[in-house]
Amino acid sequence: MTGDAVGSNERWLVVLVDDDDTFLSDYGRGLQLFSVAHSRREVEIATFNDAREAMEFAGKKTGRRWLWILDSMMPFRADFSAAETRSGLLTGVSMLKRLREIQTTERAVRFVILTNYAKEEVEAALGDAGIDGVVSKLHCTPRQLAAKVDGIIMGR
Repeated sequence: MTGDAVGSNERWLVVLVDDDDTFLSDYGRGLQLFSVAHSRREVEIATFNDAREAMEFAGKKTGRRWLWILDSMMPFRADFSAAETRSGLLTGVSMLKRLREIQTTERAVRFVILTNYAKEEVEAALGDAGIDGVVSKLHCTPRQLAAKVDGIIMGR
């Protein structure tokens, strides 16, 4: 686990980015239920199915700790080159690197990568990026993702 020590009184913004509407809806609902159940922590959930919109959103909210949950495989569009994303297979990794550049003034920016691509290849592309995990979408229920978010926010 990386980043600053955290506590239950922090204000968090959890941002889920996935171009697959089914995963976005299921995981988004799970995170919304998590947020309602733990409202004392001031956890806000935002979901995006478009990498460009999520990148624009990154500069709009401040004064919170951020947790980005990024799908590794998304269309690369004009914002990212085919080479940079390996034709969309690693768009989430490219987003992570750009978000780190954009959000340098935030107190804590944490990351989880979701993937149906070869987990080993995603981990290799991340190198020593210091993230909180690479999670296989096929083996992670919305409840399990919410539990992972809870662990990150609570510092477990």
